[in-house]
Amino acid sequence: MHPTGPHLGPDVLFRESNMKVTLTFNEQRRAAYRQQGLWGDASLADYWQQTARAMPDKIAVVDNHGASYTYSALDHAASCLANWMLAKGIE
Repeated sequence: MHPTGPHLGPDVLFRESNMKVTLTFNEQRRAAYRQQGLWGDASLADYWQQTARAMPDKIAVVDNHGASYTYSALDHAASCLANWMLAKGIE
C-alpha cells in the first residue's frame, strides 16, 4: 500500500497520452515583470537543470516520512521516469 492509498503505477497514471496543459498569463503583468527583470525566457526545466548542476548534493525535498532527496537523486529519478515514458511511447 502507498502511504496515501493504493499505489497507481505509471501504466495507470499516464494512460491518457494526448493530455495537454495550457497556461495563459496576463500580458500587462508579464510586460511589467520583464521590465523589472523578474520574467525571463528560461523554462522550469532550465531552472531545474541549473540548480541540479550548481548544487547536486544539496537537499531538494524532504518527504512526509522524513526521508530527504538531493537535487542529484531527484534529477536521476526524473530522467529514469522520462526514459521509461519514452520507451512506452508517451511523449
